[in-house]
Amino acid sequence: MLNVVKYLLITTFCCVSRLLFAQSTGRIELPVAPEDTMKTGQNLHPTEPKLIAETDQRFFVFKSNLFPGPERLVTRVYGVRAGVFFPFNVKVGAGAYLSWQRLSSFWDGYILQRRQLEYLTLFVEPYYFRRRYWELSTPLEVGIGRTRYELIKVADSQPEVKRSMAYPLGLGVTVALKSQAFHHFRPFRWLGFSAEAGYRLTLQPDIPKAPISYNGFYYSLGPTLLVSRMYADYKAWRARKQHPKKKK
Repeated sequence: MLNVVKYLLITTFCCVSRLLFAQSTGRIELPVAPEDTMKTGQNLHPTEPKLIAETDQRFFVFKSNLFPGPERLVTRVYGVRAGVFFPFNVKVGAGAYLSWQRLSSFWDGYILQRRQLEYLTLFVEPYYFRRRYWELSTPLEVGIGRTRYELIKVADSQPEVKRSMAYPLGLGVTVALKSQAFHHFRPFRWLGFSAEAGYRLTLQPDIPKAPISYNGFYYSLGPTLLVSRMYADYKAWRARKQHPKKKK
């Protein structure tokens, strides 16, 4: 399972990105409204279904009883997802994620040294607002994966590895900000900033009886690269090269 997730993290992003840049038909988005408003009917829409590929890094916050008193543990999750963005402003696709934690704590007759979660998801992400400068969406995810625990049994100091299936369910809210060209310098359009927060519930058997689960809130905060805008500018540049304006 680990090798499958690693393979998907690398090849899915590369292959889908290549397909995205290989497309050469149709415009990317409808003309934008004169100004950003909260009025209905002002959203941007793709004129046709288009492929999307993006990295997805998150920070998960878990409630832990491994130490004296409740404590919050934060771990990083690395992922990639790809799919289709439909003209009715809904993304549908699949993702692959991997996370691990190194710990040194007593755990139901064992000393836990390391735990790992790897999983695949299907996601649906409707966009409620998609304006010139900002977007708001709510990703819903359903997944399947596997956990791995590296333990040392206290009774005889023998190492053990225990595994179980895991079924993550997640719901979040994402707000994205989009920059515009600065003094006709279009690469500024390729930059953005996104913030996401949500909750993930992970169904799994306890191996062993766990004082810490994979349930918890997650957040993501940081800059983004707007690949669709890069592609749109590339198409416009290529069209100008192929059909240059004649000088009068």
